Amino acid sequence: MADLYLDIVKNSWEKARQGEYQLLFVNSGTAGLAPVPLNDEQFALAPNDKALRHIKLHCTHQSLTEPLAPFLPLLRDTFDGLSQQEQQATLKQAAPYANHQTIFSSYFYQHVAQRPEALLFGELRYEQQQMRHSLLRLLKALFADKTLVLEISQLHLASDDLLGFVHTLLSSKNLDHMLIVFYLDKKHYFNDTQRSEAWQDFVGQIEERFTIIDEEPSYAENTMLPPAQSASPRLVQHLLPGIQNALRFLAFQEANIMAIAVNELANNRATSSQQRLNIQRLLAQTYYYLGDNDSALVCYFSAIDLAEEINDLLSLTHIYCELAMVYANKFDFIDASKEAMQALKLSREINQPDIIREALFTLYLVKDRKTEPMPAPLYNELTSLLQHSNDQNAYAFCCKNAYIYLPIHKSLTTVEQVCQIAIDIYTQHDNAFGLAVAYHNMAMLQTYLMKPDKELYYLKKSEKLRAQLADPLEMIRIYNGIGFFYAETEQYQDACHYYQMATSRITEIPDYNEVTASIYNLAIMYFYARNFRETIRLLDAILQIMRILQMDEIPFHNMDDIYALKSLCHAEIGEDINAMIYQNIISQRSHKLETRAFIAIARGMLAFSQQQHDDISEQFDHVAYVFTKQKNELYHPSLDEEEIQPIYFYEYSKCLPAFYFHEYGRCLKRIQQSSKAKEMLALAIAYCEKVDFQAYKDLCLEDHASNSVTEKRLNIPLVSINLKTLIELAKKELTLSQLQNKLKSIKFLQLLQQGLIESNREQDLVGQFIQLLTNHYPIESIMAYVRTEDLSAFQLESTKHRDVHTPPIQRVPFDLESEQAFKAQFIAESSNLTTGETLYLPLIGQNNSLMGYLLLVTQPDTRHIAQEELDIFAIAGNQVGISLEKIRQAQALQRSNNDLRQTMERLTQTQAELVEAEKMLALGRLVAGVAHHINTPLGNSVTAASLVMNQLKEIKTKLEQGQLKKDGLTQALHLASEAGNLLEQSLAKASQLVHNFKEVAADQDLGEKKEFFLKTYVENLFVNFEPVLNQEHIAFSIEGSLSVRLYSYPGAISQMLTSLVMNSVEHAFKDRQNSGRPETPMIKLMFEQQQSDVVLYYEDNGVGIPPDQASRIFEPFTTLNSTNHSNQTGLGLHVVYNLIKQKLRGSISHKINGSCGVHFEIRLPQILD
Repeated sequence: MADLYLDIVKNSWEKARQGEYQLLFVNSGTAGLAPVPLNDEQFALAPNDKALRHIKLHCTHQSLTEPLAPFLPLLRDTFDGLSQQEQQATLKQAAPYANHQTIFSSYFYQHVAQRPEALLFGELRYEQQQMRHSLLRLLKALFADKTLVLEISQLHLASDDLLGFVHTLLSSKNLDHMLIVFYLDKKHYFNDTQRSEAWQDFVGQIEERFTIIDEEPSYAENTMLPPAQSASPRLVQHLLPGIQNALRFLAFQEANIMAIAVNELANNRATSSQQRLNIQRLLAQTYYYLGDNDSALVCYFSAIDLAEEINDLLSLTHIYCELAMVYANKFDFIDASKEAMQALKLSREINQPDIIREALFTLYLVKDRKTEPMPAPLYNELTSLLQHSNDQNAYAFCCKNAYIYLPIHKSLTTVEQVCQIAIDIYTQHDNAFGLAVAYHNMAMLQTYLMKPDKELYYLKKSEKLRAQLADPLEMIRIYNGIGFFYAETEQYQDACHYYQMATSRITEIPDYNEVTASIYNLAIMYFYARNFRETIRLLDAILQIMRILQMDEIPFHNMDDIYALKSLCHAEIGEDINAMIYQNIISQRSHKLETRAFIAIARGMLAFSQQQHDDISEQFDHVAYVFTKQKNELYHPSLDEEEIQPIYFYEYSKCLPAFYFHEYGRCLKRIQQSSKAKEMLALAIAYCEKVDFQAYKDLCLEDHASNSVTEKRLNIPLVSINLKTLIELAKKELTLSQLQNKLKSIKFLQLLQQGLIESNREQDLVGQFIQLLTNHYPIESIMAYVRTEDLSAFQLESTKHRDVHTPPIQRVPFDLESEQAFKAQFIAESSNLTTGETLYLPLIGQNNSLMGYLLLVTQPDTRHIAQEELDIFAIAGNQVGISLEKIRQAQALQRSNNDLRQTMERLTQTQAELVEAEKMLALGRLVAGVAHHINTPLGNSVTAASLVMNQLKEIKTKLEQGQLKKDGLTQALHLASEAGNLLEQSLAKASQLVHNFKEVAADQDLGEKKEFFLKTYVENLFVNFEPVLNQEHIAFSIEGSLSVRLYSYPGAISQMLTSLVMNSVEHAFKDRQNSGRPETPMIKLMFEQQQSDVVLYYEDNGVGIPPDQASRIFEPFTTLNSTNHSNQTGLGLHVVYNLIKQKLRGSISHKINGSCGVHFEIRLPQILD
């Protein structure tokens, strides 16, 4: 095999020497090293050949401190060996991507990568591609005068980031005079199943293009980093800059691995708050870029606490900016906007232009994700700052979206000029991704400049670039854009073709904004084609997804827009009741023109169906003037193109006016108003001619010429779309969202409890509560009316982004009259705000006493407060009310601070007690059984003692009376002796029971490892179970060798077995009479040693676990007995699972055996390191 390997290497070397680029892959088993060492003598050169450079590299990552090792360190070290002139020439020749030039130069010269430009999440994939191509160009430039031989060993241990770079190497066509040999273990497996599957996929991709020189495979397990505790204390110093470099070079997985290692080290060592802050923020960034938003949130929350602790305003500003983007990625735009505004507030306190620019740009990005404009003053400030900054990529990003800010730019011509700025910058920076989006936006602008040829020109340019990028989300966007263009120009076959390509790929992306937008575009096309039933089907799917994910809007459309269109579709097909239902749930807020038109048409048609003919014209005329009179609105046939100055050019589709006048005319024709009907139909025809809608014009002409109303529609084929799959995916997304909401509620309650502990004044306590509510929920303003100890009241108020303050109001009596005055004042002040709903939150003290209440007003145009959140409000209100009452009582009765601290500590521990209570519940049941069992020997002892006392009294009496005889004394002594024996035996038995139980209780409390004989320990433990088992008539057996030893935590094993036994007692045999199982209830514990493990088998013959629930038994809050949940926490087996996995480093599994009891297999290491 070695000869074959050397022959292949020699052949590939000859091709590389002559100028080719050669790649070899060698499967060398577990070691992943060269089968035969190669040396320079094997690579002979001809006289005119370039000089040889033979380099051996490894991918072991045993001390991962730099990104993309070993390639990037090789490039840096080679660069260091060049003269200054050669270094400059190399960078110029390599020409890295514009946004990466500073990264490379700073890394090569200072070994610390810097990036002045903002890293946009939407461009991550494109930037990673550009980064890899830049590395290739640098590799080629650094070794341009060499014939390079690279040997890369242990490729299977490379990170995903490095494998991505290797992918780029495989497809490169620009390298020459180079031979790269990769050594790998083709069949390598990892502990991480996901990583093993990724490696096998990578091997499969290699084998599709290359022949791997194969050897016998071996199996091994490796990790990319050693355990944190075995790492050097200096690793933190080395890894922190390494994490930053990895983030700059977009090696996010490597950055995450290093950040986790540093975080573990920091937790094990005394580190400063500033260091822990930096680590938490870096770790959060790695999770964010890897798409793990939930983990990022947890880290950012910790970072905020640390930054507030040391009053680091600069770090807080950066964190709030980054946190806003995490929420935006989760489509939680309320929290995203809140965090962005908080960052902006802090940035103005710092008063540094770069920091203000960062906060403003964050707010811009949040609004951009939501497809809504930011306030005009902030937009103007941002563009001014960006225009004079070095971050031209961010400036171009703002310019390409100028069409959303049309009211600020005043005219379409100005918007077109600003969009062209974006195109010029992206072209100059060679940013194909940004250029594709800019072309798309420019095309949208051409729609409203009525230049369809230019629109299609820009769309096709965007499609060509996006096809090269091969990004699924971007392809869907351009397919939707081109489909929309063809639909607007009545080229329906082409429109369906592009919509089909878009909808066939929407299951590939997690972006439900884009998913719902794609479906809505399709629905609108069928609507204007008059296929109303298909439109309803698609709108129903959109509404279902929005309700599942609690989305209030999709790009450019809110819930009312969809309700209005759906109401109109139902009216068109004669479903008047459904039409009226959707009309009634449309809110009263202002709507854009298209929605107002849909509402008016639907109401006009409903007026016709209800024979309210006088109302038809009234309803239609609500909107008709827009198309006939106002010259600052779009698309009336009488307007010249240069007069078009729209307010929002996406107010309505180009098809809307024709459809509107067509429907108006049809309704009028139905009620025999022929003259006005023809006038409206003529307007529809004229408009169709204006915008060249020939197909729809034919429908209008037919209605115009006919004496009756026709029911024809445009013949457009249906686009296939799997709505059921999309809805199921949305449900899975909802589950993750619900978990995040629970985390958010827990965080809120934790902060509240902390405030309850720290506050000893009523105003401080209520003020903190108000601040927490406005920080965590979409609350616009709050006013509080709170009782004090002297039966007067004080008032507090807060408005969003303004600190809580006490108005200059005198204390007032806590009575009905002052309460009514307070409410009237609040309502009067709130009426000046554009607000949402008003909520009443009582602060209830002990014994249901009213301590005060809060009036809350939600933010306008936000989601409703969910019932789960209202429940959290109620809990918090009760806690605040109780705390207020305790403060008042403490002031009145002058209670000590210690009493108050203990009360607060009990509140702080409330959330943690649930799991701990479950651990102690089993021990409590055991205590009850032991107590019952110990009553017998103690009762015997009392009886014996009483007998002795009675005999002594009798002897004393007879002695005093002179009646004591020898026989009587002998008999009394005999009875006393027997009673003493009974007393001694009973007390000994009670002492043994207490001793055994104390050992169990002490073990469960002791957190130390020790060596013990398993069977002896278990037998002693089961002595304590006997009372409970005997009471329930449950037999038990213990089987196993006496010689089996464990070095582990006996307390954890005691807790584990106690929970399992008590679980069987509580649940396994309760329904036994109903199950018809005649055999004696039985619990069996067996164990054996298997190599370095000890395996325990726990069984009972109870009712067992239903097969359909077996997969969830170790999950928290899982209860299997559907008839009685009142005393169940659902945490018993979850506690057992955590003890085994975390404390004992073992595993537990359950074997399904019908309904024949439970069968648990528990595997523990014999020696726990």
